[in-house]
Amino acid sequence: MARKNISSELLADSIQGLLNYSLKTKKRNFCETIEIHFGLKNFDPARDKRIAGNTELPHAPRKKFACLVLGNEAHIQEAKELGIDFRSLDDLKKVNRDKKIVKKMGKSYDKILASATIIRQVPRLLGPHLNRMGKFPLALRPNETIAEKVEGFAKNVKF
Repeated sequence: MARKNISSELLADSIQGLLNYSLKTKKRNFCETIEIHFGLKNFDPARDKRIAGNTELPHAPRKKFACLVLGNEAHIQEAKELGIDFRSLDDLKKVNRDKKIVKKMGKSYDKILASATIIRQVPRLLGPHLNRMGKFPLALRPNETIAEKVEGFAKNVKF
């Protein structure tokens, strides 16, 4: 069905009907997804790469968001309390730039956070592999909480 303009009331009613059907009429035992396709005039996606960015959603789209904290004692203690994986500076020294271990670490986590005091030492301890994978750690300042950061990243979607 190709339409030029869709009224906001019609869109809201359609979404509400879809939610009613999926939650009440035909309840399924798995997580359902909905795809929305937009057609843009005078835009060729193969030629133009103008649309790129990220947005924060009101609810986290994925249930499991794996995060690793490379931190000082305060951040490690906070990660322990939250049940988030962590590594200390001594653990990073044991890795000793081993390519296999660093790649495995990068693949198993969605985001890697590092304390601001440690972030300068990460390239020296782990090598360039995380940067090549696009998983270089993001800085965690002393006044920021890990819970807020992780929740923000779980809600963030790139497009």
